[in-house]
Amino acid sequence: CGLFSFSDMNQDVLDILAQRHAGGGLFYLPKAASAIGVYSPEVDTEAVSATFVITTSAPDRSEDVIEPAGLDLSNYKKNPVVYYDHGPNAPGGHNPFTKPIGKSKDKQGKLHVKVKAGGVEATCFFSERSWEAMQIFELVDEEILNAASVYCLPIMAKLRTGENGRRGLHITEWEMPEWSIVGVGDNPEAVVHVAKIATEF
Repeated sequence: CGLFSFSDMNQDVLDILAQRHAGGGLFYLPKAASAIGVYSPEVDTEAVSATFVITTSAPDRSEDVIEPAGLDLSNYKKNPVVYYDHGPNAPGGHNPFTKPIGKSKDKQGKLHVKVKAGGVEATCFFSERSWEAMQIFELVDEEILNAASVYCLPIMAKLRTGENGRRGLHITEWEMPEWSIVGVGDNPEAVVHVAKIATEF
């Protein structure tokens, strides 16, 4: 993987990445919702879109921390796809939704991904010609699906230890091939956008 700065990552970090790759995760670092507060989707029915906080700097359940400011969007801008549950790259490979359900670019061609100090916010503009995409949009509009997950490819990372003593990664630079709307994931703060979260970034 040419993305990794191996010279800047010690053997412990490389071991963790190798273990995750062997486990089928392909360096997935999901960031999704937990039961913290009551969240209302920011859904635009006219634009057929929904805005999510797709990751934050909070430690996730894998004891990883991803620095939002370290996101390199140069490649994502060229192909800003959004999947449901990571599409064909889903861990386990049993996701029936293998095609993108939308993209983070509006009809005028503007990218809708905002990198802020406390997190990354992105909007999915759903495909209106895909039955699967419309099904996911309806579930988001009903507030049944309210979580997001990033596919993180680390560029630079170092070892960290969580409060429970488990080893994880502190990822300071990373790339995002795609992000997904999911039911359950790792980060307790990556949820559908609400005004309260937006003001805390």
